[in-house]
Amino acid sequence: MPALPGRPKAIEKPCLVLGEGPDDWFFLSALVEELRIDHIQVDHLQGKDKLSLHLRALKERTGRERLRALAIVTDADDNFGASFRKVCNSLSAAGFAVPVAAGTHTNTAPSVGVFVLPDNARPGELEDLCLASIQADAAFACLDQFFECVKTASGREPREPSKARVLAWLAAQPMKGGVKHLGIAAFKGCWPWTDAAFQPLVNFLRLM
Repeated sequence: MPALPGRPKAIEKPCLVLGEGPDDWFFLSALVEELRIDHIQVDHLQGKDKLSLHLRALKERTGRERLRALAIVTDADDNFGASFRKVCNSLSAAGFAVPVAAGTHTNTAPSVGVFVLPDNARPGELEDLCLASIQADAAFACLDQFFECVKTASGREPREPSKARVLAWLAAQPMKGGVKHLGIAAFKGCWPWTDAAFQPLVNFLRLM
């Protein structure tokens, strides 16, 4: 499993994918490795609020002349449309082309694409995509039962339900040492890459 990079390094590959933070970096790196896509480099923004700064600095990075495709993978959070527009505004302000819709790439040099998690349509985040991929598992219903039990017994509910469900799922995995982070779990085989939930993101990356 690779180590999380610190400050942005030189652009070493022709295609660059930007994720929001460490979990996104590990998750996307694991997926790219699983797909055996050797021409994609994955970076992280250290938070989506730093996207504009990162994009402006991108044109000054060593190796920028080899960049032929740029993609940004971001969470929809509470509002898919607002998240997509925010990324597009940052791209435009930094002098990059803007895709016509989420999940697509421009026909420019470099090409530019935006993928809004979980599925380019609804509110949510990376955790929701991962949860969608395990719904067919026999133990998935246990997550709802657990949190309903907690609510009935104590009146408590998680402030971030999707994150809480992912952590509960990971806590139940039978692996030595356990795993506490969604992204690292991707390198340990916790997410079924062949599930249909991942296919839109897989297709998006393969088009770079």
